[in-house]
Amino acid sequence: EYSHPFGIDAAHALDDVLRDPEGFPARVAGIDRALPAWPRLSLGREHADKVRNGARLEYTSVAISGALPGVAFTPGMRVLMLDENGKALALAEAAFADGNAVWAVTRGLWNP
Repeated sequence: EYSHPFGIDAAHALDDVLRDPEGFPARVAGIDRALPAWPRLSLGREHADKVRNGARLEYTSVAISGALPGVAFTPGMRVLMLDENGKALALAEAAFADGNAVWAVTRGLWNP
């Protein structure tokens, strides 16, 4: 009984969850644990703020910062973006936009 990357040992009994509804958030695995095979793209504050404001990031400007050293641009490649504090910020995909290689956010994970 396994749903990658989680085994039955990570499950919580429904009765336990119902007895403590306020504790539910602590029982939910974070996106970083749910997507262990996705490469991480660590962003500094400036890039993280741009992502929060809906901007695409130029692939080269982020790659040069050393976040994904040696990884060539490949359209469709997906990453988990981490903010300046190492927290999950967004899911993004490498794409072309207006002829430029960019990271396009497919799902924002930040709270306003």
